[in-house]
Amino acid sequence: MPSPSGLSRPARSSRPAIPALSRGDVLAALTACAILVPEGVAYAGIAGVPPSVAFYTAPIVLFLYALLGTSQTLIVGATAAASVFSAATVGSMSHDPVRVLQLTAALSVLTGLVLLATGLARCGFIADFLEPSALVGFLFGMALAIDARQAPKLVGIEGHDGDFFDRFWELFRRIGDWSMVSLMVGGLALFAIVVLEQRLPRIPSALVVLAAGIGVSPGFDLSAHGIAVVGRIPAAVPSWRPPTVDRSSWTHLAGGALGLALIVFAVSFGLAQRLDRESGGGDGNGDRDGAGAGAGNVPATTSRSAGSWLAFRPLDANREMIALGAANLGAGLVGGFAVTGSASASPAAVKAGGRTRVASLVAAMVALGVGAVATPVIRPLPEPVLAAIVVGAVRELVNFKTLMRYWRTSRRSLLICLTAVFGVLLFQLLAGLLMAVLLSLILFIAEVSRLKVSVIGLLPGTDDYVAVDRYPEARTVPVLLILRPDGGAFYGNARRLRGAVVSEVRAQEGPVSTVVLDLAASFHLDAPTLDMLSELRADLDRLGISLAFAHLYRGSATAVAAGKLADVRVYLGLDEAMADVAPETETATTP
Repeated sequence: MPSPSGLSRPARSSRPAIPALSRGDVLAALTACAILVPEGVAYAGIAGVPPSVAFYTAPIVLFLYALLGTSQTLIVGATAAASVFSAATVGSMSHDPVRVLQLTAALSVLTGLVLLATGLARCGFIADFLEPSALVGFLFGMALAIDARQAPKLVGIEGHDGDFFDRFWELFRRIGDWSMVSLMVGGLALFAIVVLEQRLPRIPSALVVLAAGIGVSPGFDLSAHGIAVVGRIPAAVPSWRPPTVDRSSWTHLAGGALGLALIVFAVSFGLAQRLDRESGGGDGNGDRDGAGAGAGNVPATTSRSAGSWLAFRPLDANREMIALGAANLGAGLVGGFAVTGSASASPAAVKAGGRTRVASLVAAMVALGVGAVATPVIRPLPEPVLAAIVVGAVRELVNFKTLMRYWRTSRRSLLICLTAVFGVLLFQLLAGLLMAVLLSLILFIAEVSRLKVSVIGLLPGTDDYVAVDRYPEARTVPVLLILRPDGGAFYGNARRLRGAVVSEVRAQEGPVSTVVLDLAASFHLDAPTLDMLSELRADLDRLGISLAFAHLYRGSATAVAAGKLADVRVYLGLDEAMADVAPETETATTP
């Protein structure tokens, strides 16, 4: 009702709303736990710690990421990537089970601290140097590596150490030892997952298959037929268990923590970008400068979660580092092991309907309950069924469509992608990722160092100055040679730029009195580039030609004015150069 003054009363302020608990988020949480819990048991074994460690790690990391993360779809948990790297780092220091447990937790603590420090220091720009094709290849290779680890479980034999190719060679070498019953159970489980996803996409296929495996196993007494089952796992809940290791051990683990932190961030952020983009939960870029939710044109909240700490925020590299760091720090302080974004649970949760971080929060509560009272439930789960769930969850990361698109559109991206794939398969995770990142940087440097210098002319009937080789009708002035590099000048291409300018001058048929170098693409001129320009002026002076610049930005103009090139003429634009050097522009001729 209007107030006596005729003004509307202000809307009553409301408390921040907690996102509604949707059916999709509940199903996503159950599906995520259906994968994370048995996977955690398997990956704990890979990391060299007791299976119970997985149960007091999962609730902590899920809750902390739900609290601090920015991806709406990422589920964090135990993964092959982190477990394998942790085992390799700790295994070089000790084989005593008690000490391995302490060292594993200490490695998780250090990894968390590294990620927290880099996130608080706003080092999210590192994500800009992780080229998308490198991340695609890394996830592709990681999925194949996970498949290689799960394949022996599908056929009922012991796994083999070594790289991807060693594992598969050993798998097929022992084909006579395969259990046909195990293969049939695992194959049926994988077939059911694929069919359910295609025919009934709203049903969480992993959860259905998990429940079926647990239900069928005792009825058919699968363990009596030689099929391995998960077995007894003691109940476990999170409690304060900070690692107790000596100072020298912390120092020895530091190098491994740096590598593991990079893997955690690369796996998690690359996966989050893809999932958020595909599910419409974010733009995949976010606020790299840490300006906060709502920066740019992306709304800080949505109607489904307005104002709450679980509100929608754009994917942000800095905050992802902080969230992942907190999760790993929390895992280590309860005696757990390092975690990353799960390449199996995250896509499965999205398919089950998860669209907000509420799913991660519910999954934390479910995992806590399972660890406290329900570990006997998963005891009869057949190992082949668990392997089928993992293989089914990561199969979309084996993305041949993207490889074909790179083949058609960008051979450079294809080369970087395949480098990451084979690097991971041959030299393990960190080496594969670093190889791809290094190659992408080398190719980038090679590209920017190969400047093309074009002769510039005035396009008739316009005010546009264009490259003569592309527009032969563009007009040039006989005594004036305007040259424009197609990229920024810097120390890496300065020598090539100097040679290209001199070559163009010598290639002219008529006399040239002035060379105008258009530096519109150079936002900054470093000291080696300024030295090169001084040498270029000396080259031109010997030929009786003067050097001038056009389109210098403020920083570049200041640098030029403060050094040996202070007396070089600088034009604001090419029209000014034309009018100054050749007033008879109307008599210009075509080259």
